[in-house]
Amino acid sequence: MRQFDLDEHDIADTVDTVDNDGRRARRDRNRERVVDAMLELYREGDLRPSVSTVAERSGVSHRSVFRYFDDLGELCRVAVERQFAATKAIWDVPDTGAGPLAGRVARLVEQRLALYDVAASVWRVGQTRAPFEQVLEQNLQRTAALNVEQMKRHFAPELESLTPDRAQRLSEALAVMCSLDAIDLLRHVRRLDQSTTAEILSLMLSSALAEV
Repeated sequence: MRQFDLDEHDIADTVDTVDNDGRRARRDRNRERVVDAMLELYREGDLRPSVSTVAERSGVSHRSVFRYFDDLGELCRVAVERQFAATKAIWDVPDTGAGPLAGRVARLVEQRLALYDVAASVWRVGQTRAPFEQVLEQNLQRTAALNVEQMKRHFAPELESLTPDRAQRLSEALAVMCSLDAIDLLRHVRRLDQSTTAEILSLMLSSALAEV
């Protein structure tokens, strides 16, 4: 059996590689903990947490936070981007486009209220920061476009009889009616409960589609 001998330089290089990998992994874990802490604070209603609050929640030192992020603006952007990515899976409406109109309206409303419960606080932060962060602005634009395309698929039986321009306008209107903006107005500003909000959303959607 051949023997492979490592000289002291090979051993030193191996040790350095292991140390570097360990430091990198530890840095990545700590960075994730800071982002997790930021999102937790957003969800609890603290939309402008201080560095000290984030550091305490994450268990990472105040100074270390700024080793992982240039400033609070970058941390905010990373946290909101992660939340946008995480909620993409929740955007899908069960059985899109299938069944009678009343059932499709009910499923859409249920899905949108569930999405709002998960994303509302971080969505507000994204809305606030979007004018100053191009990435967040692009995320909001993609989400709005996704909402319109979803209306086209979910209410295709009603829209297919319309002219392309009319179908596009109605799809845009439906998207506004069930947007997080509309739900936030009802739930957060008007302080309406979930069942009342669901009734209002269903009424708007059904009324708009009944005229088709």
